[in-house]
Amino acid sequence: MSERVLISFLGKGRQQDFNGTRSGYEQVKYEFPAQDDGPGAQHTTTLFGWALWQRLAATGRRPHRWLILGTPESIWTALGDVFGDAEQGVACLEALKSNGNGVTSDQLAAAAALIQPLLCEGRPKHETCVDLRLTTACRTKAQQQELFALLDSALHEHDNVTLDITHGFRHLPVLLSFMLNLLAFTKDVRVKGMFYGAREMTENGHTPVVDLAACVDYSALTAGAATLANTGNYRRLAEHYPNEIRKKLEQMAFLESSNRVARGRQVARECRNFLDRYAEDDVPATINKKIRDALAWSDGDNYAARVVERGKFCLDHRDYAKAAALLFEGIILHAARRAGIQLTDTYDETRRLEAEKWLEGMNFRELRVLRHVRNALAHGTEPTDAAAQSVLATEDHLHRFLQRISDLADQVAQP
Repeated sequence: MSERVLISFLGKGRQQDFNGTRSGYEQVKYEFPAQDDGPGAQHTTTLFGWALWQRLAATGRRPHRWLILGTPESIWTALGDVFGDAEQGVACLEALKSNGNGVTSDQLAAAAALIQPLLCEGRPKHETCVDLRLTTACRTKAQQQELFALLDSALHEHDNVTLDITHGFRHLPVLLSFMLNLLAFTKDVRVKGMFYGAREMTENGHTPVVDLAACVDYSALTAGAATLANTGNYRRLAEHYPNEIRKKLEQMAFLESSNRVARGRQVARECRNFLDRYAEDDVPATINKKIRDALAWSDGDNYAARVVERGKFCLDHRDYAKAAALLFEGIILHAARRAGIQLTDTYDETRRLEAEKWLEGMNFRELRVLRHVRNALAHGTEPTDAAAQSVLATEDHLHRFLQRISDLADQVAQP
């Protein structure tokens, strides 16, 4: 089950008037911008993460967990602001007093137990609503890897993360952003929000909160673009388009994944026509172009050409089973067209055999090897044919063989 997780950092703060004994965060009036679903809001606090937690709760996005990261020297006493002047706040401050060497994990556990009832109001008592974790300053690669291990252990499958990058060392949110990109693939963790309380932009006592929504969008688009580049599948990018085109792209992705090229031509054209007209900022033009390029096979002059172009696309993305099947089919279709044999997307064994005989007369012997290779890839079995065994001995052999088959398909297409 997915949960909403707010992640914050704690730093050392600035020297404040605490009898010269410690540092702390200043009292700040944070101004949250208006959103589509409601007006803006103000929250006055020393700890931006607490203001953000309240803002999320007020807009129907109350975090299930609050993960707070800091070094032993961070100003953990800032957590006392969660309670104001209440008795629990005094107890929290007492629990977090440093002995000069920084706070310990045991102290953080005691403070978390005090904060827990406030944040878990209305939820089962056994649930963890606040998670206080010690980390290093992450100066070295080894320390940075330790931070990833911590993050990996703290986040669960399908968690939705809101990132608070206001306090703490500037480089830590940068590290975390890249780590969350990895967890998007390994755990389906999604970054749903990123916010910065811009203290240096304060005017007339009001500090703006910067909603870094574009960072969230670009992170998700990057994941989708990487999937497209590596696999040829644009389904994840479809999520960023209006509902009408999203459904068309998802339908098209299904038709391609099931090798239903004939049925997909019209849908592909509809998708490309929409992408030609789409000019919203939510999806950059470079993404539109990549999806259009992936659908370029639908421009083929005839059914055989479209099947071959789709096969070449699959070969480019090392989807060998589909590439072999489509290239084999494309060659048969081209041969039928040249021999005057009427073949459609409906399977006709008799006419297909006629087309294959025409190819044998043209001395295209590699088609026999391709048949064995295609069957082996489709059924997951080892071929009995020696030539096919050689082709499947290594990926390089297979790739070069299918590239020759691709060239053969172009040759067969020529009158």
